[in-house]
Amino acid sequence: MNPVTSKPKGIFITNPSDLDSSIPGGVQICSREFLKIIQNAGIDIQIFQVEVSKKWTYRLLRAFRLDAYHLYDTQAYADALYKAIESSQARYIFINKSELVKFAWLICRKFGKRVQIIVMSHGNETYDFLHEMSGEFSKMNRLTIIRESLRMGLNLYAESYYRLRYVDLVCAMSHEEVAIEKWLGARSVLFIPRLVELETLHWTPDFQYVGYVGTLSHTPNLIALEATLEELSKLPTCSLRLRLVGGPTALGEKLAGNYAFVDYLGKLSDEDLIKEASHWAFFLNPIFWYSRGASMKLAKAIGWGLPIITTQAGRRGYNWHNGNLLETPNDAESFVKILVDELVCKKRAPYWHEQTLQVQKSSPTLEDLSQALVETLQVSTKKIVETPTREIEIA
Repeated sequence: MNPVTSKPKGIFITNPSDLDSSIPGGVQICSREFLKIIQNAGIDIQIFQVEVSKKWTYRLLRAFRLDAYHLYDTQAYADALYKAIESSQARYIFINKSELVKFAWLICRKFGKRVQIIVMSHGNETYDFLHEMSGEFSKMNRLTIIRESLRMGLNLYAESYYRLRYVDLVCAMSHEEVAIEKWLGARSVLFIPRLVELETLHWTPDFQYVGYVGTLSHTPNLIALEATLEELSKLPTCSLRLRLVGGPTALGEKLAGNYAFVDYLGKLSDEDLIKEASHWAFFLNPIFWYSRGASMKLAKAIGWGLPIITTQAGRRGYNWHNGNLLETPNDAESFVKILVDELVCKKRAPYWHEQTLQVQKSSPTLEDLSQALVETLQVSTKKIVETPTREIEIA
């Protein structure tokens, strides 16, 4: 009889709001996806929850936007976290989102090389700061740009400092993020493409309808959506109806009020969203710069098998072997021109529907992604520098 081999143990450190929501957004979908991949890799996971600190010092830093990853009072969780690691005999510590990276120092101070620390990155936010300051659609005044430049510099320092010293592996969401992580000094980086899950959707398109789903307050989403709507409004006649799904409600209602061809539907449950999306001729995914992470909503559209129009930047974070999505350059004029051309030629939509089905079938499975994680953890070695005797406050 072969001896029973117990599963390796792990801790998944996360803010509970990043994992659970009644109507999950991109952050929650990504967090659950990461957790599913880890568990399917055969690691017995215990979830350890942490909250953003409400202490006045932390609140003050956030108010002045100079927090530099001082979001969580890591020391307040030290005893409970040490106990969880020791009692579970955890070998792997997964940190959900880069914003929690300072927990890596806390863990290394106590356990050194006994554990491996893996950051499950949702993307590097500093790159978004850069575009919000210097991009074509920036609305910042000179004083705000100076403040945001200081914030970006402090964040970059913290991102690099902790990766170099205390993190063994970063799991990144796109090839672009892999390159950024290597530039920051990450010792090992694994690209985990988005997981496409098939959902039953009977496609019966109304060629007047196109759809958009997303967090409207997320700056890259909002800038691209507004630019696309503005470009559509310039058309001599705009017979299409853009069915807009997402929140916050006030912002969605404002967009519907500004553009007569927008129907704002609010936040929809998964069941209601599938019913609605089954009538869309195309799913729209305009993103005009390579913002943090990846477009999680694209996985939904692929899983539904809808015809998709996306930008090159919007397609980041995905990997497949067969089929194609309709990709446009990263600007509103090109995006709208191709959208209008495709709607005029209705025969093309079924072709793109078939292409999406090929993409769907040739995307990596849960087993593929879990196996990649297992293999990377097996070859990953601990190369943490000596832990400082005290925390460096500026980091």
